[in-house]
Amino acid sequence: MSIKDTIKEELLNRINDRANKISKFHNEMMEIANQKSSLSYEDGIVEQCEDEYNFLYHLKKFIESI
Repeated sequence: MSIKDTIKEELLNRINDRANKISKFHNEMMEIANQKSSLSYEDGIVEQCEDEYNFLYHLKKFIESI
């Protein structure tokens, strides 16, 4: 395996790990928001989670194309 492939694999693994953590946290915040029937503080956090998840998705696609 070349250095490029090793780095690419490591980056993809880290992106996947972070995306999984964000997804889990997003789901927890949605549960809290649903229990409270409001999205005050949690709404901002959920939006940040979605933004970061989307960024990671596009970063992953870029790295896969290299």
